[in-house]
Amino acid sequence: MGKRAKTVRWILAGASLAATLCCSATTRASPTYPGLIPGDVKALTGTDMPCTPPCTLCHRDLQGGRGTVVQPFGRSMIARGLTYQDPESLARALGELHANSVDSDGDGVPDITETSLGNDPNAVAGSSLCTQTPAYGCGAHVARQRPRDLSAAAVLGLGVLALCLAIRRNRGGALEDRRTP
Repeated sequence: MGKRAKTVRWILAGASLAATLCCSATTRASPTYPGLIPGDVKALTGTDMPCTPPCTLCHRDLQGGRGTVVQPFGRSMIARGLTYQDPESLARALGELHANSVDSDGDGVPDITETSLGNDPNAVAGSSLCTQTPAYGCGAHVARQRPRDLSAAAVLGLGVLALCLAIRRNRGGALEDRRTP
């Protein structure tokens, strides 16, 4: 392999690495259900929830995540069609709970009524959902994601494309020069 070919490979490898580091999206979670629940509950009941519920409304801890739904309310939601990373399934499952007056903890107050008032539908004593304020985990990101600025990626991609075309043109010209007598 000639010196020029090695140089081209290093340039392309560097450009690829730069594109990966510059333009890769930051790791983001799917839309978090705790941040969507107040709007869905208001649509069903007309009542503003006093807070965004913590992940422990459904999960065993504030980190949430797949395979950690252990609370009665969360199990009732799954039984009514809630699926991972599907906000529409969240709205449908909440609608089913409301339409059927489901009471997961058996205290006589439907889950959606308790939730709309900021009470924990998993606790018979009616403890507040608003006392747990998560600093980390799925409840900490309730804001919508900002749109990504892809202008740097476009410029970098066009630069790599221009470099590849220039190299190809130069190679073609060099080959033609060698073939002609």
